[in-house]
Amino acid sequence: MQSKGIRELNLDRKILLIYMTISLAVVAASFFMYNAVSRIHSAKQQMETFQNINEALASSIRIIDNKVNSVYTQISVDPLISSWISAPIGSETDYYVLGEIQKKFLGIQQFYPEIASFYLYNSVEDKVLATNYMISSKAEFPNGSVLQQFQESGEKTILYYREHEKEADTPAVLSYVTNVPAYSDKGILVINLKVASLLSVFPDQGQGIVLLDTDNRVLAHSDAASFQTFLSRKDLILESLIHKQSFRTDSHFYYASDKPSAIGLKIIFILPESKVHQRPSVGYIAAILLICACMIYYSFRLIKRGYSKPLDYYRSNLSTNMDELRHVAVSSLLSGKQSYSLLKPKLVELGLELNAPHYAVVVLQIDDFFKHLLSTSQQDRFYTNKLIFNTVKWMFMIDQGISVVQSEFEKIGILIPVESGDDWNEQMIQVERTIQYIQKEVKDNFQLTVCAALSDSCDGIEQVHLAYDQCLRTLQYKTIYGKEAIIHYRNLPSGGVSLNQYPLESVNRMSEQLKTGDLQGLSEELERTFSLIIAADSFSPDLIHAVSSNLMYAFVKVILEFRYEIGDIFHEDLFITLYSLEDLKDKEVYILNVCERIIAYRNKKEASTGNKTLRLIMDYIHQHFDTDLSLTMLADELKMNATYLSTLIKNELGIGFLDYVNDLRINKAVILLKETSLTVQEISEQCGYLTVHSFIRNFKKKHSHTPSEYRHVHASERM
Repeated sequence: MQSKGIRELNLDRKILLIYMTISLAVVAASFFMYNAVSRIHSAKQQMETFQNINEALASSIRIIDNKVNSVYTQISVDPLISSWISAPIGSETDYYVLGEIQKKFLGIQQFYPEIASFYLYNSVEDKVLATNYMISSKAEFPNGSVLQQFQESGEKTILYYREHEKEADTPAVLSYVTNVPAYSDKGILVINLKVASLLSVFPDQGQGIVLLDTDNRVLAHSDAASFQTFLSRKDLILESLIHKQSFRTDSHFYYASDKPSAIGLKIIFILPESKVHQRPSVGYIAAILLICACMIYYSFRLIKRGYSKPLDYYRSNLSTNMDELRHVAVSSLLSGKQSYSLLKPKLVELGLELNAPHYAVVVLQIDDFFKHLLSTSQQDRFYTNKLIFNTVKWMFMIDQGISVVQSEFEKIGILIPVESGDDWNEQMIQVERTIQYIQKEVKDNFQLTVCAALSDSCDGIEQVHLAYDQCLRTLQYKTIYGKEAIIHYRNLPSGGVSLNQYPLESVNRMSEQLKTGDLQGLSEELERTFSLIIAADSFSPDLIHAVSSNLMYAFVKVILEFRYEIGDIFHEDLFITLYSLEDLKDKEVYILNVCERIIAYRNKKEASTGNKTLRLIMDYIHQHFDTDLSLTMLADELKMNATYLSTLIKNELGIGFLDYVNDLRINKAVILLKETSLTVQEISEQCGYLTVHSFIRNFKKKHSHTPSEYRHVHASERM
């Protein structure tokens, strides 16, 4: 026992180690992947930020370019400067002019602080006028090298960088050298720009700055370390920046402005990689991994605890759950969700050996069960459902081999083994007694009704789903047999429903009876109609529903013909209420109730003060319709205008005078055809028709048969 405990302990440790290793590897990989993606995204954002900043700063350099060009333009067109530069050889120097030029230079310097000084060289007189030196010859001028370099270059303009030449405190300048005037080489103008002022437009973003001329010669730089890195790979960097704006090498990013400035300046920005890629510290990574390890360990403990408890519970309660597992298996078998061949191994494992030669199925349906449960508390719902199911289960499972399952919400299925078909005939007697007892118990305790359906016996367990389907189809006939009926599948009518079974004439007859207010005749006709349908060789609940719906439609049509508002008579949906009634007797009662309410509403309307005249008219029509009655005769008799009389009848009855009289005559003719042996001619005369042809035409229009054909059909039905 002790060695077993040690093995289980070692197994737990191994599982823990494997779990932690895999989880830690997954977490670490996820962390580093996330970190790498974040760094790339951050670097991209950083580069875009620096590029936007540097583009803005490059625009500032271009502004200085414009200032230099503006200054040069002012000087080149100045008449004093032009007169001094263009003076002929041998002319005396006009120091007043030089003084004015000097004042102009100093004024420009004050306006443009970026300019350190001006040199103006007159090659004819070989004299240099500078804002920071006395006038002298080129040979004696301290910074004459810049003039010498320009003359030797042969260019129109050059840029030249000088830190200091003669004096140590002279600031580093960037000299812009060009001819003045532009079309002549007699004069040279040097505009010295302060390098510090140029670089001051760049705030300290941790980047280095290198200024180049158009020939890629270095003019100035801001950071010595970055500049040395640039010089070590200058050719590679410049070649790469020709094709793209940014380039990375030697742990630095290099970014070039999109085009040179107007005076030939090109700007290279140097950004250390550390400013773009910020690497997480080792301590930060270690802390993350430690937290992940702790979370993995405790999550393993929780998972192990959550896994072990359900497993132990399953092992300890497996035997008590066998009934539930059997219930699910038999339900799947009855409903046909799974075939017996697939379920057989599971059934054997659960101890169900369904090997009888025949089987029968009984299905009990509890009516209005869902509505009943909704009216009870949540706790009572479970109790009620369990108690009803257990009542059925205990009553049927007294016999060995019977299985009881709740196949659907309101249905309980019973699988009964049968040795032979004859045995099932004998067993049905006992089964019916058991069902009757269950029906009584459920009704007494829960006020619910139970309808039962019994299938035929089927060959083998493989066919039980067909027997279950028979029961479901049988339960549909509770509309006819009642909510507490015990219905056998073998007793259902065979064959399909014939169109001749549809009682169209009865529906029309009941519609006419409703118009005349004959509630008693309508009730008798309704009962006779449904009795004839059920007595036929083949019928179905669908036919009952169809006849009921069409009958209700005919009654609604009568309401509309009377020009009444349905909402004034009924405060419900007639068709939904009718369809919800499953029992045939309930349908009959509801249909008669609807007719009674329509007749009562009509009588109320006719009894009002405005309808006393109509009642007088109706009484006269009903007394004389079977005579030679016309609208003119009626108007003369009642001393009324014929047009007014016609409009009143149409508005109040929803039907014209002639149509109403004709309906009364045809209804009387139907009774005479059924109950007497009078000839068609005699019936025509007794109903008020002047000619037999008029009678036959009107009769066929209403009943789709001639009077003779109608009498023959009715006689055949009675036989």
